Amino acid sequence: MKSHTLPIICLVLLIPALAFGQAVYPSFHTQNDFLLTSPGAMKFGLYGYDNPALTSLLHEPDLAFLWSDQSGKWTDFNRWGFFAARPNVGFGLIHQKVGTLYVTDYRLSLATGNRTMSYGLAYGWSSGYTKTFNRSSLVMIGTLFRPNPYLSLGLVGTLSTQSRGADEGVVDLAARPFGNEFLTVFGDYALQSKQTLADGRWSAGVAIEALPGVRIASRYFDTKGFTVGIQFSLGRVGLATQAHYDKDAK
Repeated sequence: MKSHTLPIICLVLLIPALAFGQAVYPSFHTQNDFLLTSPGAMKFGLYGYDNPALTSLLHEPDLAFLWSDQSGKWTDFNRWGFFAARPNVGFGLIHQKVGTLYVTDYRLSLATGNRTMSYGLAYGWSSGYTKTFNRSSLVMIGTLFRPNPYLSLGLVGTLSTQSRGADEGVVDLAARPFGNEFLTVFGDYALQSKQTLADGRWSAGVAIEALPGVRIASRYFDTKGFTVGIQFSLGRVGLATQAHYDKDAK
């Protein structure tokens, strides 16, 4: 157990130490159109794009293609993501287009460990109109701790390689009262550079596996908005959809 102590301490200390500039990469909560829950709460998150330690849980190659119609029609494909992974290795990208301008954010991650304790490291870079979208390359350090079937704890630190002090720390926690996927209660907290602890963003929610392979998730945000999503796992193929609502439930 002693070998696990230092990485956890480093990541915990990173979160309140964010005290300088502004992040120059997409923040953790901007990925919520692709995430039904906090990263460590259900399956493998975004295959290392959100927490590089998650790919250590994979037993075979897997991939996902996701897109969002929040900024237009579902056929516009103004924002989409592709994520692929094999055990301990993940690659993902998110492409975003606004008018004639676009940017693509890439991340390559490596992980090691087991289902109890895993660590990961990722490198991210961007292409397209990077100056317009204020992009910087980044390094991510992540860990996932699952001491038993009832609890999981994820910690992620993200640092810009080009802008000093542009950092973000994320904690996500999930509890499974029955020791399985039937009911999962989860929450996360993200703190960016120059934010006080009170200014950090958070979300909390619940995921239920109503039937084998059928998961329903709902998530509430500090903005008073919320999401409701459902995921179907059909053997080697799965489908998922999610709706976002603002504070007026629109």
